[in-house]
Amino acid sequence: MTHTYKTLASTGNSLYKSKASKFWGFAIPAESKEAIENWLQTLHKSYPDATHICYAWILEEDGKTFKANDNGEPAHSAGTPILNAIRSLHLSYVAVAVVRYYGGSKLGIPGLIEAYGQAAALALQEAGIIEKTPQAVLHLRYPYTLVSTVERILHPFSGSEINQVYTEDIQKTISFPKYQIPEIQAKLTEAQIENWKDK
Repeated sequence: MTHTYKTLASTGNSLYKSKASKFWGFAIPAESKEAIENWLQTLHKSYPDATHICYAWILEEDGKTFKANDNGEPAHSAGTPILNAIRSLHLSYVAVAVVRYYGGSKLGIPGLIEAYGQAAALALQEAGIIEKTPQAVLHLRYPYTLVSTVERILHPFSGSEINQVYTEDIQKTISFPKYQIPEIQAKLTEAQIENWKDK
């Protein structure tokens, strides 16, 4: 079982032309729906005279959280080919938008599918692909008397400390690979160490 997912290394841009219509492709790595919505708003402000701004995105490692939008183009002629370009590379946490400027000649649905799909594919290609391990954040709270116990439990795992506070007790925030969380929490709970995971 793999514990990684593929996403974009950076942002990517492209330009695809068909019968004088221009299709500008934009691809970004994206962590949330909110981030995507803010990005789309920025695109609409940057290209207020565009004929259409169509997009698709996929979140989550399993690819089941997604959306495709044709933005006034014929059904499944824009958003779907953009989505398919993302899916063909097995990517997650990715958003792609294609900004179209109409060139005066109708392309027909096959032409639109080709143009939107190619603009998306070229933008994704420019962005590059990397593999990541899904992370989850764990919060711990325990007395000083349990320092050695906590260190013994956490030592075998790939944690990255985010924050720590020393007051009357110790509070730590640590990021771990998501697949390790159940085992870590089971060991901490067994040792009666208070812990909880971000939702």
